[in-house]
Amino acid sequence: MLGVVTAKTGTPYDLSQMYVGTVHSLGQRLIVNRRFYPARKRHRPPVLTDELGQYFYLYRRRQWEHLTQGIEWDDDPKIAINRFFTDGASSSQSRHAAVTNVIALFNRLSEECLQPENVVERVDDPTYRSLLAMYANYVASLRPHHGPHRTDFALLKQNALDLLLSAPLSGSVFKHVIIDEYQDTNTIQERLFFKLASGHKNLCIVGDDDQALYRFRGATVENFVDFPERCRNYLRVAPHTISLDVNYRSRKRIVDFYVASSRTATGKIEGSEQSPTGS
Repeated sequence: MLGVVTAKTGTPYDLSQMYVGTVHSLGQRLIVNRRFYPARKRHRPPVLTDELGQYFYLYRRRQWEHLTQGIEWDDDPKIAINRFFTDGASSSQSRHAAVTNVIALFNRLSEECLQPENVVERVDDPTYRSLLAMYANYVASLRPHHGPHRTDFALLKQNALDLLLSAPLSGSVFKHVIIDEYQDTNTIQERLFFKLASGHKNLCIVGDDDQALYRFRGATVENFVDFPERCRNYLRVAPHTISLDVNYRSRKRIVDFYVASSRTATGKIEGSEQSPTGS
């Protein structure tokens, strides 16, 4: 569309410097960008493992034994893990169930930027402590001394953030950073966005705290609700709030019904002929 605008106005836009897409693909783009490496030296990016690849990586017997050995378990690791995730209701020896359980935990730890050595002292449950040790083994196994490094989708964003933190001018790559569906962001994403906006301090977010969907992926609606305070902490600036109170999705009868129902439920909601976009 900007190309069409250029044809009509004669004002050029350098689309090669614009990024539009998901956070995961942004992470991939960042870790192969030579501007973030010393002397712009070409860097071999890690091999990205998708969800199925991550499962089979952990499920292979040899790899599973490598990740669980040297750790204190109160039973067979598979049984201990499955019992932990079912609050003691299961004594299953299923490696499939155990792998599925640890993947959920590992990804959450990665998304929340939690390092095992920083968490283990606050954990009393012995199985949880063993799982943290297993996670440390897993992360280390992805970065062998010889051969290519690997990463999963959750760790990809952490790799990108580590790279940005090591590059002095990484906060000035983008003049403007615009994030949609901000209520579905998690800790690692929030840090990425604030780091990318740290130079020009032009960060625009759009969201609706009534539409938070991805808590199971580590998303926290507090990132959106507390954005003004976080913006002051990260960027040392106060954001300007623009309320989006026009509904482009629903007809007037639906909007009126929602507003009337909301008034009944809260007794104090302010409504008009048009409802908030989150309705």
